[in-house]
Amino acid sequence: LDRFSPRGEPPERGIPLIVYAGRFDRWQGVEILIRIAAAAGERFRLRIIGFAPGDANVREQLLPFEGSGVDLTGRMSQQELLPRLREADALLIPRESHPATEVAMPTKFAEYLALGRPVLLTRVGEPAELVEKAGCGIVTEPAADAMLAGIDRLAGMDRDGRRRMGARARELAEQLFDWNRI
Repeated sequence: LDRFSPRGEPPERGIPLIVYAGRFDRWQGVEILIRIAAAAGERFRLRIIGFAPGDANVREQLLPFEGSGVDLTGRMSQQELLPRLREADALLIPRESHPATEVAMPTKFAEYLALGRPVLLTRVGEPAELVEKAGCGIVTEPAADAMLAGIDRLAGMDRDGRRRMGARARELAEQLFDWNRI
């Protein structure tokens, strides 16, 4: 957990920065991510991190939105990634219902919580239940329109509201993922 400590707050910028870091398998919610990217700009900024050479097709679909509220970045080391995640106002998990997502908890979920930022995720699997119970993020149906409504809800929160939600995320990480408690 120490490696993923919050270390300060995201800068004030007027509109929220939402960050996704991870893979681009279909069940990770790629179609949802593409539709969210199309809406970025005046309402929110979206940073997508993790493109590998095999992700050229997904990156190509997102290129029209780059620069208009969307930043696209390739894979990077954890040391490079952490400062970029800490700049986020919220961290995104747009997973779709799929056998792989119903039985596996994404590693990024524990990392996102530990960073002390609100988590915006779809109602798929156990992470959604944990977030709702802890009040440490916003859970939506697994659809782009629902996620965009969740982003709008987050954008409508004041900085203190997001800070409290992020603090609850860190508390949940400490309860669930601290090796001294497991």
